[in-house]
This record gives sequence, C-alpha cells and structure tokens, in this order.
Amino acid sequence: MSVIVDGNSANIPHFYGENNDESNHMLSLSRADDELSIASMQQPLVTPEIQTNNIMIVCSPILMVISCYGAFGYKLNGDGYDTIVHEEYPTLIQPDSYTNGIWYGLVFSQVLFALIQLLPSYRSHVLVLNVGCNYFFATIAHALFLLSVVYEYMDTAFLCICASWLALSPIIDNQKNITPANYSDEAVKRYEFYVLKLPFRLFFAWTTCLVILSLNMAGVDNDWKEDDMLMLTVLSLCVFCVLGYHDLVMGSTGFVMLGVVVFYCVGVGVQLSHPSSAIQEKYDDNITDAIQKASFWVVAIWVAVILFISVPKYARNRFTIEIMQH
Repeated sequence: MSVIVDGNSANIPHFYGENNDESNHMLSLSRADDELSIASMQQPLVTPEIQTNNIMIVCSPILMVISCYGAFGYKLNGDGYDTIVHEEYPTLIQPDSYTNGIWYGLVFSQVLFALIQLLPSYRSHVLVLNVGCNYFFATIAHALFLLSVVYEYMDTAFLCICASWLALSPIIDNQKNITPANYSDEAVKRYEFYVLKLPFRLFFAWTTCLVILSLNMAGVDNDWKEDDMLMLTVLSLCVFCVLGYHDLVMGSTGFVMLGVVVFYCVGVGVQLSHPSSAIQEKYDDNITDAIQKASFWVVAIWVAVILFISVPKYARNRFTIEIMQH
C-alpha cells in the first residue's frame, strides 16, 4: 500500500494482509472451542446408576451390625462372645475385653464407606468398583464366625474366619496398586483416597488377629496338650512380630496392620496381668507371667525398630537442612 508524504511516495507494509490466513485459522479454532463449550454445557450430565456392586456394599455393614448385636448385645445362646472366649475357651493369646471395642470402629468405618459410595460421584470410584462381591462374602463369613463362636463350634469358627480373610485379601492386593499418583479423578482429594481404603484395611487386620485367636480356641476345643498349646502361643506371638515388622517396613496397609496388632498384643498383656479363673486353672502362673511379658516385648521390639528407622532418617534430614543453610 502506498501513501503520499511531503510529496514523496512511500510504501507501508500491509501487515493484516500478510497474516490474514493465520488470523482466520485462529478465529475458526476459537469459534470451534466456543461451540464445543456451549454444546457440553447444554448436554445433560449422566448420573451413574446404582449397580449390584453398590447394593452389596450397602448390605455388608447391615449384616455386620446384625451379627455384632447378636454376639455382643442380644447374647445368643445365653452367653455372649466375650464370655465364651474368656471363660469357656481360655487361651494365653486372648486379649482383654476392652479390645472388643474395635468392632465399633469396624462398623462405623464400613457404614461411612457404604454411604459415601452411594453418592453419584463415587458410585464408579476406582476403590468401589469390583469390591462388593468379595466384601459381602467376607462379611457373611465373619458373621458365621461370630455365630459359631457363640454356639461353640470352634472348628467351624476357624474355617469361617479363614474364609473371611481369604475374601478380603484380593481387595487389599488391589488397593496396593492404586495410589494417588496414578489416580485419574481429580475431584477426590488425597484424604478422601485413604478414607476409602481404611475400612478394608481395618477389617483385614482385625480378621488376621481373629484367625490366630480362633486357631488357639480350636486347640482348646480339641483338648490339645498343655505343651502343644504353649507352643501354639509362642508361634502366635512370632506371627504377630512378623506381621508388625512387615507392615512397618513395607507399609502394605498404611500401618493399619501394625496398629491393630499392637492394640491386640497390649490387650493380651493386660488380660494376663489379671488372668481369669479359667486361665489360672488351666495354666501355671509362671507360664502366664512369661507370656504376659512376651506380649509386651513384642510391642517393645516394634518400638525399637521404629526408633532405629526413624531416628537416623530424621538426623540425615536435619543435617542436610543445616548444610543447605550454611
């Protein structure tokens, strides 16, 4: 384009014309984005329907509440769960009665999970999908365990609690592979992610303790010799040590297993500090005192391992910070 300036002709570049194609392309892309946004706003949101998986998850805590009420509240067969465990089938690995309070935590966490997974945004959650079948079967087996203990079928109780443990194992294994780093739904925050795992971790950890307890009660029911029961008690404490150490090092259940096992072992020590008349009649006082100390030593070992791992780590971090400051 030419203009006349002080009688001289000058050429002025036509910038708009040179970039006309690029401008039209950008304008068309902008219009396409706007049309797509308007179309997505006009399209109705599809709410996930409640599936069979969600219904089974809701039924599981209901069954848990009914079975716990029958074993502890209503006291089926005249005697409740606590009386059967402590008076009829005394073992050196049974915890104090206060540990039965963990069932309140189990029921509360499972009811909370069942309510959360009914929300539209959680019905297809990665931690909800394909859980209902195993979860429901584990709850049924757990209810049958309580029922078998109350009616004093200890061999059946052991098989039922093992079945519950086996049903929960795939859920725990699947949770290990699902971490916040590879989780795609940004609507769920980190704390929500772990809350959805907690009910199953707690259920699995307590079921593991019940497997060991029911095996000891089955030994009493089958009139095993005192030496055999003593060896089974020592083996049970060794298993608790391995479980706690594995969870402490590997963190496979987010230290829930470690916390539950510590809770259980402290309960064993408290129980043996004032043993019931049934335990006093069945076992020698020296043996009772030895197992009581051993249960607390198990906890002391874990504390020592925690200090051995955490103190050097803290010292290294502290030393690194001081170097960076200088």
